[in-house]
Amino acid sequence: PAAVTTLTNCVLDGNAASEAGGAIGLLNGGLQLDHCVLSNNTAFGGDGGAISNESGDVLAMNCTFYGNGADVGAVYAIIGQGPEATFVNSIMWGNSPATVPDDPLMTYGWCLLENTLPLVQANDLGGNINGDPMFYDAMLGDFSVTYPSPVIDAGDPGSPYDPDNTVVD
Repeated sequence: PAAVTTLTNCVLDGNAASEAGGAIGLLNGGLQLDHCVLSNNTAFGGDGGAISNESGDVLAMNCTFYGNGADVGAVYAIIGQGPEATFVNSIMWGNSPATVPDDPLMTYGWCLLENTLPLVQANDLGGNINGDPMFYDAMLGDFSVTYPSPVIDAGDPGSPYDPDNTVVD
């Protein structure tokens, strides 16, 4: 089996590619993201403004995808057949195109998805919402949310609790 790369508490901002995978291009192996921000990444003339994937499965948990751009799949694009992607407790907002691909190999749970609901039932793990996440200052890279953001305490109730002892934001 191919290796899985794990990124935790990282920020990938302002990257670009001439074809696919503005921030990350997976050619062989999987990817796990946890508490990461992928923002302002671009695939010029290609797919996957934040991530393009030709091989292994992707799991993104507690991540924010903002301001990414591509011809197809501003946040994520599958190139070829087979790799699956799962997004949990994540925010996809302000990307272009704004809609999240409704691909049978991509699933979403407890995510804020701009202009995308309802999802095909097979792709919906439950708990997905739409609405302005109310970032503190996205233009300056501060993606903390402010009250009354719809994501506050709206994450997967089975996930570990936030430091304030409430359901994950």
